[in-house]
Amino acid sequence: MFFKTLLIFFVVGQTLSCRSKVENADTSTGSLQNDESTKPRRQSTEEGPLTVTPAGPIRGSWMETRRGRPFQAYRGIRYAEPPVGELRFKPPVPILHYKKEVDASKEGPACPLPVPPTYYIDEDCLTINVYTPNNNSTKPLPVIFFIHAGGFYSMTGRSDLAGPHYLLDRDIVLVTINYRLGSLGFLSTGDALAPGNNGYKDQVVALRWVQKNIRAFGGDPGLVTIAGCSAGSFSVMLHMLSPMTKGLFHRAISISGSPINQLPDRHDLYSLAVKQAELVGCLTSNSKAIIDCLKTKPFREIGDSLVGFFNQFYDPTLLWSPVVERDFGQERYLTMRPIDAVRQGKMHAVPYIISQTHDEFFWKAFPVVQNKTLRDTMNSEWDQYAPISFQLAKDETAVPSARKLRQAYLGDKPIAENKESADGLGKLYADALIGFGVHR
Repeated sequence: MFFKTLLIFFVVGQTLSCRSKVENADTSTGSLQNDESTKPRRQSTEEGPLTVTPAGPIRGSWMETRRGRPFQAYRGIRYAEPPVGELRFKPPVPILHYKKEVDASKEGPACPLPVPPTYYIDEDCLTINVYTPNNNSTKPLPVIFFIHAGGFYSMTGRSDLAGPHYLLDRDIVLVTINYRLGSLGFLSTGDALAPGNNGYKDQVVALRWVQKNIRAFGGDPGLVTIAGCSAGSFSVMLHMLSPMTKGLFHRAISISGSPINQLPDRHDLYSLAVKQAELVGCLTSNSKAIIDCLKTKPFREIGDSLVGFFNQFYDPTLLWSPVVERDFGQERYLTMRPIDAVRQGKMHAVPYIISQTHDEFFWKAFPVVQNKTLRDTMNSEWDQYAPISFQLAKDETAVPSARKLRQAYLGDKPIAENKESADGLGKLYADALIGFGVHR
């Protein structure tokens, strides 16, 4: 129950942090104002608006913005084949043509994660949502391609968390997506069976879908801005470096988060693969045994096992990270360390903004400060838990670094149930998880 409460804290914190960026935006001025060419011509048909794309016809629905502006919504469109059966743990297989009219009039599922029984999840979750004021606008509109937050193991691109109701007061086309989460999206054994990065490759396939189809929705395929918050922010920066994304976007905005942080770059996440196997009762003798067994497990069992990856502090917050893929003949998402790519100027030549949300992850201090058991554990076993909580390298520098952080942020004082401790510990979480990487 405690872990589930912390998971709710995480989702709520991420949602409010990312939504505040949109809700506080000035919508009264700027170049993205409504004009006559993009006023929606609402049809009276109960079937909803129809867009005929190069991939096939797609039937949507009507929605309204916060200010009452009607717009067209096309939700739950598959952009890749269902990643089930033998396609589990494989790179996404793009859908290039739909055999019949696509019903995109309602929400698709979220990808597997721990949720209440009534929340719609499914492993067949590689879907894209398109929101447009008018699919017949005389001038193609700028496109925002938004990548959701959630630590690469939670949240979704569905409109209940990544909704269009603010941005569609402007003359833009908004695209949101699902990508595979947790082990289903980022399992990496570092060999040909699972080189890794499939969740990022899902995002790439969705970007390719946009290039092919977005003009039919009134969007400009030559003016795509990718943006994301937290884990989505990490993703945006990685897309700036990946050879797979060249030419797929034209501007980029990282909203609080960077993968170039204190964590070491890796070629695999084998320890997480072993942990996932243990959590669902699979053998761990080698990568083939792990993957063969995990393919037999229900997606809900894998999704619901998430809490087993965390300790009592719900740490480490960052579990699945990008890997520099070894070459097994596959299309590689990352071919070199991200920091080396930046230092060598091997970034796509597009305008790029990176930012940090004020007090991001500050909230993680409160469950510790307000809980005597957690507080006492952190104080008495700081050398053990601080390197995990603050994402330090797992080497001989971890303990000395943790002690220096305690001195710098807490004045070398024990954590207490007071404002001073909450402020220091909150800033330490914020800098360790987001601030250092953004400023670096």
